[in-house]
Amino acid sequence: MLKADSEISRQGPQAVLDHYPYLSEEKYGFEVPATDSLIALAETAEFELAIKHE
Repeated sequence: MLKADSEISRQGPQAVLDHYPYLSEEKYGFEVPATDSLIALAETAEFELAIKHE
């Protein structure tokens, strides 16, 4: 799973999705889903948005 503050994650959800074929095909050799990384990114974005509205 990519951390929400990783270089790739900071580029947005499409960058995360674009990176996962590399992880699946080149690095690990089996399918690695992007789901957990996208959820972490969304939760971080929601948290940052909530802080801005306080």
